[in-house]
Amino acid sequence: DWSSDVCSSDLEFSLYRKRIIPDECILLKNDHIVSFENNRLVTTWSALHPKKDLHHGISCYFLEHGIKVSKFYYEDGRLLYWYIDIITHSWNEDKSSLTVIDLLVDVLIYPERRFLHKDK
Repeated sequence: DWSSDVCSSDLEFSLYRKRIIPDECILLKNDHIVSFENNRLVTTWSALHPKKDLHHGISCYFLEHGIKVSKFYYEDGRLLYWYIDIITHSWNEDKSSLTVIDLLVDVLIYPERRFLHKDK
């Protein structure tokens, strides 16, 4: 369990998001790591490219299970929707970085329980 090694040594690390479509790998510079243990990473973040609705959120990466669950919020703190990603990941010990790879299948769940399946 490499996540406990990272936590136990208080090692700082960088978090990246890799997409296949479009082909990009981005440093998640606005993410704040809240906790990282037992292959579960929790972050809070501000939108990299704020939109009319999406302002900030919180994400929980269940690395062992290959899913990320996020809550997306409006600027005033109201819930916009839940966002579920299917992911995989890789740890680069030399660079002290975690890269989370988006596997193209997403589900959005709105507060009124309506959902949308996104397949990029």
